[in-house]
Amino acid sequence: MGYSWSRDGVLRAVEDAMREHPDLLERFEVAESRDSSDFTWHVDLDPYGERRVARLVWEAVEYGQLEMIAEQIREAAPAW
Repeated sequence: MGYSWSRDGVLRAVEDAMREHPDLLERFEVAESRDSSDFTWHVDLDPYGERRVARLVWEAVEYGQLEMIAEQIREAAPAW
């Protein structure tokens, strides 16, 4: 199952990836629009604390690759 390449699609994909990987469960916010420089969607993880940013690629979202999304969440870089 894939997700739409939209803010809502990214939101649902991240929720489903976190549901399948409970160790990743945390608060997050999806950016209002995708990054025009690299065409990824930015997901702020723990936006009121440590704040890390995961950059999700379209293949992971549109093809419903929850394992890839989980890996991108694990590899999220500090926002600072």
